[in-house]
Amino acid sequence: MVRHAEACRRHGMPFAADPSQQLARLEPDAIPGLFEGARYLFTNAYEQALLLRRTGLSGQDVLRRVGAWVVTLGADGARIERHAAPAVTVPAVPVARVADPTGAGDAFRAGFLAEHARGRDDTEAVRTGCALAATALESVGSQDYEASYGSVRERALAGAGR
Repeated sequence: MVRHAEACRRHGMPFAADPSQQLARLEPDAIPGLFEGARYLFTNAYEQALLLRRTGLSGQDVLRRVGAWVVTLGADGARIERHAAPAVTVPAVPVARVADPTGAGDAFRAGFLAEHARGRDDTEAVRTGCALAATALESVGSQDYEASYGSVRERALAGAGR
């Protein structure tokens, strides 16, 4: 993962970083190599705390090194943070029944990045990420569900009260 991030930096390619399990495995001084220069850094709240503790960096130190830090908050939704800007928290999309949490984080990131690829802003991207994560939570297995773009956007907008 560090080599891929280094290659992106070297070639000026935008990238997203999701250090997750690597946070506990890498030496603390190697961890910034996973996310330095990333357009988006993705963590959950536990991983955010672990990253800060293991590196000794402050949240602002990290935010100066990335474009945005997207932190998933489970049933509380997700928060997007940028250096010198107020954090924005978007509530989770209601879930009928949690069948299996496996793959919810991956689904969130897929929905988030797909919306940014479509030119949507951070808030809309988080809403869609939350909607796709909710779909994953309601299914057993990490990829045992089908979701069309239209159904996910409809769920995202309904979750936003629109």
